[in-house]
Amino acid sequence: MGYRLAMLSAVLVAAAGATLPTSPVSAAGDAATAAAGRAGQVRVSSEVFLPRAPGSTLDCPEPGPAENPRAAVGGYDTFRLESDDADTKAFRYGFDGGPDPDRTVPVVGGVALIRSWQAQRSGWHALSVLAVDGAGQATGSATCTFPVSSRRSVAEWAMNEGAGAAQIADARARLPLRVAAGAIPGAPGPKCAVSGCPTSRAVGLTGVRDSYLAGPPADSINGAESFSVSAWAWRDDVPGARSLLSVDGARGSQFWLGASAGKWVFAVRDSDASDAAATTVASAADAAARRWVHLAAVFDRYRGTVQLFVDGRAEPAVSRAAPGWGAAGAVQVGRRKLDDGYGETWTGLVSEAALYDRVLVAPEVEALSVRPATRQGYWQLNHTHGGDGEQVSPEQRGGVPMALGGAARVVDAASAGVTPLVGTGFLGSLDGRDGYAFVEKSPIDTSDSFTVAARVRLSAEGCGKGEPMAVLSQAGVRRAAFEVRCRWEADDDAGRWEVVLTGGDAVAARELTVLSAVLLSTDRDGEHLAAVVDTASRTVRLYADGRAIGAATMPADFAPWNAVAGLQVGRSRVVGGRFGHYLRGEVDDIRVYRGAADPATVARMADSYEQPDL
Repeated sequence: MGYRLAMLSAVLVAAAGATLPTSPVSAAGDAATAAAGRAGQVRVSSEVFLPRAPGSTLDCPEPGPAENPRAAVGGYDTFRLESDDADTKAFRYGFDGGPDPDRTVPVVGGVALIRSWQAQRSGWHALSVLAVDGAGQATGSATCTFPVSSRRSVAEWAMNEGAGAAQIADARARLPLRVAAGAIPGAPGPKCAVSGCPTSRAVGLTGVRDSYLAGPPADSINGAESFSVSAWAWRDDVPGARSLLSVDGARGSQFWLGASAGKWVFAVRDSDASDAAATTVASAADAAARRWVHLAAVFDRYRGTVQLFVDGRAEPAVSRAAPGWGAAGAVQVGRRKLDDGYGETWTGLVSEAALYDRVLVAPEVEALSVRPATRQGYWQLNHTHGGDGEQVSPEQRGGVPMALGGAARVVDAASAGVTPLVGTGFLGSLDGRDGYAFVEKSPIDTSDSFTVAARVRLSAEGCGKGEPMAVLSQAGVRRAAFEVRCRWEADDDAGRWEVVLTGGDAVAARELTVLSAVLLSTDRDGEHLAAVVDTASRTVRLYADGRAIGAATMPADFAPWNAVAGLQVGRSRVVGGRFGHYLRGEVDDIRVYRGAADPATVARMADSYEQPDL
């Protein structure tokens, strides 16, 4: 006899030596056996609760067309298991793996229910069940595979229109947004490497009455069911409540996403009455100003909760007792509807907004919040130009050049008869006393995610037993926001690389240190270093030659800050405001990125040849 997981009337039969039918993707059922060696019947069915169709069903392993599976990410599935063997007392089960001993459902009246399973990804999934008798012995098992789809947004606005656009297109071609007179399309977006790039744009909103985007009246989402919203937000540092995204009801907004009292907030009104209360969730941390932040919010009708995500991290959900209610009003970007008209206008930027008629699950929110690292500066250090005064080495794309100070100079490796680091030249004569280089206006904001990298070759003395030696740093007035450096470890009688972040531009500012897990390399070809600061995941990672050598998580009360006195090479601003920690060695191929580079990108940076397109 075989096994099937199908609709409510289907039968899953368990018998010794039986084999499951094979799906196009998985042959997981081939291992089905009956440990006790006696035949039994197990009925399995699946009732799938989706936002729009709570009575729909899931077929498995015969789901119909592969491009139109019945279950969807963000929905809740309840699986019904039945056995005709009176001695079956429970089922152990597991999804996408074997039956889990810690996951057991009792059989009552011959029936067991696996409730509220929620797929976290699209594609094929597997349900494995194991029937257990009164003695705790397995009497039969089965595995069934089934597909899960990912339903896209019901409305989505990339906001890539240029300056002067009168309308913002909806990717679903349902709800275009009208650009009011005070809104400014064409601003650089969250994934833009340079001003004016066409691939990531935003709309500027100035906080005045006519600075907003508005859609036509429409049933954009059914607020009586589960729904989600998301957007990239840039908040100017202005006080008061500010609404980024909302949908009109008759007497107020059905929901709004924005900032209030210095926190990110998502609120869902309990009804469309004028005096209706709202269920509100607020961020634990302050709402960051003057940088891009990804916001997502979810009303989960099934669980009765309202939840907010900030840069992919979930805030604690808030229970909502009131049922949802539908609104057929317009989508508003940059304001919300109040009893006496529109208000709480947004001041800042908005990009990539979307509405969903379902729950967004955590992996989806995390993927939406990823901002690729975009290069802001690359100094190859092959040559310099300038007169008798300051010598500078150009930035590869014509950005701010790197100026040389003290004894520092760019060395042509061939002319000097020395081994190059990357390319034909490098920054040399860093003598540990006054040799350095700097970029007067750093292109990265150190209060946000960033990546810095360089290849370094220490002098023959190595790290030395004196004070630390800085490779890269970014200076404030009294401290450096970060410093990538080597430090002598007396216990090891050797040096280690480390990256140090400070929590402010004060003498007594808190420090967060990531120390290398390995000792300094003695390779005279140099070593590639990279530091990645990710404010979304609140992690700091240190790499050497493309391999992770250290990591740390920022404490909840640790806040990176933006140092504005420039990128420093071969020195750092130390306690008291003076420059120190001068490097003895050579540096080359210096890169800075806005955003957190992924490990694969860091590994590419470590290749020992110039990569101007990376």
